[in-house]
Amino acid sequence: MLIVCFGQGLGNQMFQYAFYLALKKAYPACTVLMDVDHIIEKDHNGYELDRVFGIETNEARYQDVVKLSGIYPKEFPHGKIMNKLMKMAGAFTGPRTSYIKPDDTCLFYREVFELNPLYSYLFDGRWTDERYFADVSEQVQKAFTFKNELNDRNRKYLQQIQSVNSVSLHIRRGDFAQNGFYLLPQSYYMDALEVVKKKNPDVELFVFTDEPEKVEKEFQFEDKYTIIEGNGGKDSYVDMQLMAACKHNIIANSTFSFWGAFLNDNKEKIVVAPSRFNHKHEAGFYCRDWEILDIEKYIEE
Repeated sequence: MLIVCFGQGLGNQMFQYAFYLALKKAYPACTVLMDVDHIIEKDHNGYELDRVFGIETNEARYQDVVKLSGIYPKEFPHGKIMNKLMKMAGAFTGPRTSYIKPDDTCLFYREVFELNPLYSYLFDGRWTDERYFADVSEQVQKAFTFKNELNDRNRKYLQQIQSVNSVSLHIRRGDFAQNGFYLLPQSYYMDALEVVKKKNPDVELFVFTDEPEKVEKEFQFEDKYTIIEGNGGKDSYVDMQLMAACKHNIIANSTFSFWGAFLNDNKEKIVVAPSRFNHKHEAGFYCRDWEILDIEKYIEE
């Protein structure tokens, strides 16, 4: 039995599901399950894969989650006390071999596909390297099909995006500033735009951001642009859907905008991404055939 933990925001949950599909292919004789309630905290709008993509939840039992991880769910009676006791015991016995959590969630650990299929494991992480799901990329694309109808405002945005040589530009600020993550400056986006314009000089920008008023005040774009507004709360995923409809993509150090670019099915697309997520990680969220800009040049500004 293999269990994949799901949590944090939508972009992270999508990486976890892609990893889940990869495990199912790599270990066809194993039962692969999902933990959406117990280990990883939920951010933003909670668990969203069912609501956004219609993905069925193949839920693991909490007894199995506890057995493999040694972590009790927060809602479990006396869960905090039990977790402290388990942590103290682990100091003497060492970590459980059945509990797998990568040191750097942005790196690729090939050994997760070389485990003994006769044993059971629980995987706690984000698994954001594209190589984890390279063998099931078509299945991943198909799974992440947006199932809900767009409202009138977003249909107009979609028509506008599809009618021009569109470039999505994602500026992530609000929660990143609160959590101390890198905030990419205007110079990153200007350099990224130049990369796109080398082959596509006549482009129109569609700016996606969680702080439109600050972006409009602080960022200056010479090209024609439209700031996409109105998709907050439970409708935040619509921004990803509209990003994916653009011809090209300039992404932030964000799993959310990674998927907006990954789901873009334009065969001639140009995607520009930063090289790292933040100072704690050695890599970022990108595919190897995308244009990667060294983030070190911009974080010193």
